[in-house]
Amino acid sequence: MSVRAPTPRRSRVARICRRVGAAVAVSTLLAGCRAVKEVSENTQPFSLTTGVIRGRVLDQPTGSALAGASVHLIDRAGADVQDQTAVAYVDNDGKYTFPNVRPGTYRLRAEGPNHEPETSDEFVMDVNMTFGRDFSLRPK
Repeated sequence: MSVRAPTPRRSRVARICRRVGAAVAVSTLLAGCRAVKEVSENTQPFSLTTGVIRGRVLDQPTGSALAGASVHLIDRAGADVQDQTAVAYVDNDGKYTFPNVRPGTYRLRAEGPNHEPETSDEFVMDVNMTFGRDFSLRPK
């Protein structure tokens, strides 16, 4: 039994098909990566069981971020919430976030050094809800 060597034309066509196939695979992969990046940058996290609370704490006279401030998540009984994050600290831009808040009725209390604390009205959190509340604290 003799084995025939492939003709130059067939091997050239096969090489071209492999290269085109590889190019299509790479371009498809890159397009998919770009799509995933766009979706992840432009969407909020989805949760089936919790919500998000976010806002800012500012100095009332100046409107600037209040360094050293904190925000407490308070339950209906008036105590810091148990079994989840109860205190959030503001960042350099005055922003705070409670990322995984269970459904329920809450209030927020913002406190800052040398400033009067401020407490929000009650609000109801539901699943996959984002609640925003900014505070503007007065100096003591």
